Amino acid sequence: MEDGIHVILPMADPTHLDSIYKFFEGDLIWKFEPNKSYGNNYMKRLSYTGDGVPWLDHLYPENDEFLSRLEEYHPQDLEFFIWHPEVFNGEYHE
Repeated sequence: MEDGIHVILPMADPTHLDSIYKFFEGDLIWKFEPNKSYGNNYMKRLSYTGDGVPWLDHLYPENDEFLSRLEEYHPQDLEFFIWHPEVFNGEYHE
């Protein structure tokens, strides 16, 4: 998977939004699903315990909490949602 933010649109309706996700270095960083078709919004953050062993933090927040966490951990990605507020209605027009 290439690094970057990916917008997934179903073939049946090109304006309906399925999900938006970000990959970096072959790893899923976060995923936003406005229609919650597969659950909720999802964020994965690599963290470290006191002994230096990495662990993964999986979050399933509501939209506002997701954006708050995105702003905290991935502020450079928040701009996508600022420029495309229609995604909160499950739509994407580009």
